[in-house]
Amino acid sequence: MKGVRDRLLAWVRRGPLPPPVSDYPLAVTDGEAVARDGRQARDAVHLGLARDLIAISRDGTVRDRTVVVAALRAASARFWPRLDEELRRAWQSAPVWSRALAARLVEGEDDLLRLTMAAGHPSGYLREAATTLLATTPDPLAVTVLALRSGDWVPAVQAAARAALATRLPAMPVAELSSLVDAAFQLDRRASHEWLAEATRAKLRSLSALEVQSVLPVRAHRARRAAYHLLIEAGQLTTSQLIAAATADPDQTVRAMCARAAMGGTTGLADLRHLAAGRTALVRAEAVHALAKRGDLAPAEARLADRSLIVRTVARNVLRSAGADVPARYRELVDTATPTVGAIAGLGEVGDQRDAAHLRQWLDHPQSRMRSAAIAALRRIGVVDPAELLPMLRDSSPAVVAQARTSLLRIAAQLDGDHLQKLVRPENPLFTRFAAYRLLATANVWQRILLDLRLYADSDDRLRRTAQADLASWLNHGASTTYSMPTPAQAQEIDQLIADLRPVLGERLTLLLRFHVGI
Repeated sequence: MKGVRDRLLAWVRRGPLPPPVSDYPLAVTDGEAVARDGRQARDAVHLGLARDLIAISRDGTVRDRTVVVAALRAASARFWPRLDEELRRAWQSAPVWSRALAARLVEGEDDLLRLTMAAGHPSGYLREAATTLLATTPDPLAVTVLALRSGDWVPAVQAAARAALATRLPAMPVAELSSLVDAAFQLDRRASHEWLAEATRAKLRSLSALEVQSVLPVRAHRARRAAYHLLIEAGQLTTSQLIAAATADPDQTVRAMCARAAMGGTTGLADLRHLAAGRTALVRAEAVHALAKRGDLAPAEARLADRSLIVRTVARNVLRSAGADVPARYRELVDTATPTVGAIAGLGEVGDQRDAAHLRQWLDHPQSRMRSAAIAALRRIGVVDPAELLPMLRDSSPAVVAQARTSLLRIAAQLDGDHLQKLVRPENPLFTRFAAYRLLATANVWQRILLDLRLYADSDDRLRRTAQADLASWLNHGASTTYSMPTPAQAQEIDQLIADLRPVLGERLTLLLRFHVGI
């Protein structure tokens, strides 16, 4: 530490002190506000936050600093590399405090927030001193900062951080090890942090499966995936532990990974059936396939109407291989008194136009998800009837209206324009207006321009922004290749709309529109 202090002291004594007014900001005392800003920033850290953190470390009360440290301790690993970048910029606005803090570090400063801020200073002397002092600070925040500095571009800082972590790793408490794992696997993509990733992997390999699971931070999915991959690769997880993770882990990728590993071993039929009823689609699909290979087709039959496409596909393939008539089975499922969304979707995936009657009966189902599924299934088999679907643009469910719009887009030019014009009126719900707008705009280019101008100053934000963006897109990309001309009635209305909107459009857009419309 003496050599570090000597180098830092020399840096402090170098040159005259800058004037006090050069520091930014002069005072920040609201630790709660800064902590809240840090929590909301997540990984989108801005320069103002970095400056406020430096100011709190300098001027904040003990309570302010404690609140901020708690927020930093809970920050995700993605937050830290971005904060590190912003701190280097922010410190340039605090030259007076830089030298004052350097003097404190020479004396052995022990405030955790000040050490954390100093560890992000542009000067390697300050970072080295802060890293050396953090090496003996027992706190998860200190471990996170050491993990960051273990890939520092200055060899002395990098060496100090790595030596500190290597010393602490053998007996590192669970909370600190959890912070290290979180940081290590987030920084793993950086070449400078290869040492950290390998040291962390070596530590995890030395732990039992239960110990590894106790240190895995729930929010850090990359860390969980990497750690489970190590455990599976080393064969440290029993079948029961794999089954438990495959059904209960918060991360879908981990569930799928553990399910695949469990099914690769001597998993019993009961466990496979349990996985086939799990909450992860990929796990259910794998289990259905594994059971079919063992001759058990019952789960495939049960999952034929699964809510997930991938599970339905696997179940269909299994049953087809066994000689089952899959379309006929779907018709039976759809024609029951209480079919599921998966059954309706499944018939749409394997049926043809002869199955339209089986699906039409659910277009007026009281549940919107059933109506949506029926429209989508009819579209899949190639049945799009305007007489059925146009009234559904007035449905109370946005999802149903969206499905009806998607189906009708195929035949937009054939639709009753007057009917759609009525649906665009302000008295209708936004999702109905938007669906009608899309259909009208798709049908005819001049109808599209008329609509964009009518809605250019609409009271609804979404429709107004959509119309303005669409008109700009046409002027930039489509106007020069539009060879048709508007009808006299359309040209007259467009002319009037342009005149009314002239204050909003501005002279340039007004002239450009008149030129392309030919008026």
